[in-house]
Amino acid sequence: MSTFITGISELRTVSELGTIKNAALLIDDDVKAAAEKLATTRSGQVQEMLTRIGDGQWVEGMESLIPLISQHPMKMLTEVMPEKTHVLMCGPERIRSRAQDLISAGEEFMAAAWETAAMGGSAPIATDGLEPSAYRSLASIPMPTSWHISPPGMLETGVTEDDVLPLTFEPGPAPRGDLKEIGHLMKQLRDATVAGERVAYVAATPAGARRQAERFREAGIATRMAAGPEYPCLLYTSDAADE
Repeated sequence: MSTFITGISELRTVSELGTIKNAALLIDDDVKAAAEKLATTRSGQVQEMLTRIGDGQWVEGMESLIPLISQHPMKMLTEVMPEKTHVLMCGPERIRSRAQDLISAGEEFMAAAWETAAMGGSAPIATDGLEPSAYRSLASIPMPTSWHISPPGMLETGVTEDDVLPLTFEPGPAPRGDLKEIGHLMKQLRDATVAGERVAYVAATPAGARRQAERFREAGIATRMAAGPEYPCLLYTSDAADE
């Protein structure tokens, strides 16, 4: 394929690049033909949008019409993830309530639009066929194995203390160039690994992971890169026996 930058000091050449389609609408010949045909069955603002899409023009909000003018069925992100994918939800109650708020707001806007139409305004877009692009409740989403992170005392309905794994953690150190603090941090890591503990370090890029691995080793901390191309930015520090 071509060479691209994955880090400030790293170039990589790949032969194949996979992508996952999102909610953006690519106006190709099939989409234009479908929009032009559908425009003859609609009126008002929707007809105007479809006519412009049929002419190959980008229209604000046209993604909401994807289920009607695209031949590709819409899928939830969780439906296209690899098998055995785990979903991590931070604050599931907030996610659940936010989804419900969006659904309720959409229903209120629709009701207000019909009231406006009854007084002579434009009718809102008919929702038939648009269900795949509508907001959904969290309970209706096909979910693979999931882990939930919630604040103490905010367990979900049906969850007991026996189902919970308490996490004790604190903000990580941030030496920010302070050599004394960096030395103290390295000593803590070295003592922890000698005592048999394992530490995982995640870097933003593979190049950053390799640089940090060198620094750990210079500080006497046995380090190895995580195996496999799917973990290019993960380091494990362990005692010498695991090296």
